[in-house]
Amino acid sequence: MRRWPVTELTLRPALTELPPRVPGTIRVVTYNVHSCIGTDRRVDVERIVEVLRALDPDVIGLQEVDVRRERTGFVDQLTAIATALT
Repeated sequence: MRRWPVTELTLRPALTELPPRVPGTIRVVTYNVHSCIGTDRRVDVERIVEVLRALDPDVIGLQEVDVRRERTGFVDQLTAIATALT
């Protein structure tokens, strides 16, 4: 398996336009949030919420979400994200 250097990952173009919705379909998003820790090493749940809002999903699957862990300030990230999106 090829490992990509961080510089290549951060230089990829951002998603700027979503494909149009097709009637009768759903938009499914899966996202590894890495404990809501960004490349700047800051924990920022709202940044994750902003990305998810922009994607306008019908179904969301999240990986690596912290729930009351010391390393991320004992925040229940799953509840915080769900509450912000409802």
